[in-house]
Amino acid sequence: MENILIEIESNDLKKNKTMIFDYPKNKDNLKIIVICYKKSIRAWVNICPHDGRPLVNDVDFLWEKKKKQLQCLNHFALFDPLSGECKFGPCLGANLAGLNVKEIKDKILVYKN
Repeated sequence: MENILIEIESNDLKKNKTMIFDYPKNKDNLKIIVICYKKSIRAWVNICPHDGRPLVNDVDFLWEKKKKQLQCLNHFALFDPLSGECKFGPCLGANLAGLNVKEIKDKILVYKN
C-alpha cells in the first residue's frame, strides 16, 4: 500500500457518509469521492465515464435520493454506489473509476494499485 492517496478517520466518514478530497499530485484537478453505504466503503474518481466531467462539485448533490444511487449532475446518469456501474443514462453499463480502500483500526486508507 505504498500508493496511499488519502487517509481518513473512520468516524469522520461514518458520520458524514460521503466525502470528497483532492486527488494528490495530478494536473487535472481530479477529486476522489469516498462513500460509506450499507456498511461498505467505496472510493471513486469523481469523473463521469460518459464525457470526463466531474459527477459533482459538492457531495450534497451526489445522491439521487429515491433510488439511492450516485448521480452525475451533467446528464443525470445513475451509478450503483457499490459497483460503480451506470444503471441509467448515456453511459449505461460503463463504470466509475474505482480506487482501493482498506480500513485499518480507526483509519480508512484510499490507494491505487
